[in-house]
Amino acid sequence: MEDRSDLDRSLGSGEPRRPWVEVRHPDGAKRTLELEGDVLRVGREVGWTDLDLRPDERRWISRRHCRIERQGSGWVVVDEGSRNGTFVRRAGTLTRVAERTPLASGEAVVLLAGMDAAAAVYWELALHDPELTEPAPFDRFPAAVDYDWVEGRVFVTDGPARAEVPGLRPQEHRLIRHLVARNRDAGGAALCAHDELIAAGWGEEPHAPHTREDLARLVYDLRRKLEADPARPRLLQTVRGFGYRLITVRTG
Repeated sequence: MEDRSDLDRSLGSGEPRRPWVEVRHPDGAKRTLELEGDVLRVGREVGWTDLDLRPDERRWISRRHCRIERQGSGWVVVDEGSRNGTFVRRAGTLTRVAERTPLASGEAVVLLAGMDAAAAVYWELALHDPELTEPAPFDRFPAAVDYDWVEGRVFVTDGPARAEVPGLRPQEHRLIRHLVARNRDAGGAALCAHDELIAAGWGEEPHAPHTREDLARLVYDLRRKLEADPARPRLLQTVRGFGYRLITVRTG
């Protein structure tokens, strides 16, 4: 391990960018520690510890407190059974580490250092790894139904994945086709009334009129084929007191 105060110097021009930990002291001072290996051990035990957090007059840091280590292509933090716990600061919230916990670049491992006017103060060890693969922003592409008008096939897209929905009954297919057409005309997720959807699903079938209960059963069956979790539908949504709407892929 190499302890340097100048991050630019520790990452020298033209050198591979190694991961590092930014150590923030309880008094606000900072230093950087370049990671040369796959594990950083934090504690007070001589011969085991890579990062000795001092001063620690109360000895709230355990002899073997925690470790930050590489796992596959990422990093995890592991508590070593410490007396006062290991925490991760994520989105402004402290979460206690109970098991191997993934650690994203920029997230901080937090250890209790003391109490200042009844408020806790901490050591913070922020991991930075410039080589970590960044997650793609799949949340910008929410799940949606994609309808192939040429071949009359129904697909569900979720992020980069696109899968065909097999085994649709005639009523289910007609219902989707109507909802997709209404969305195309409206330029978005159109609200479709119960009676409109009953007519779309069964049309002029020569038997007793169908009811909203029949439509609800049809929607239930269709959700089991479309939705990842039919109890929490994202694609075929209920509009209480009115009807339903379908979330479809935008075109054009």
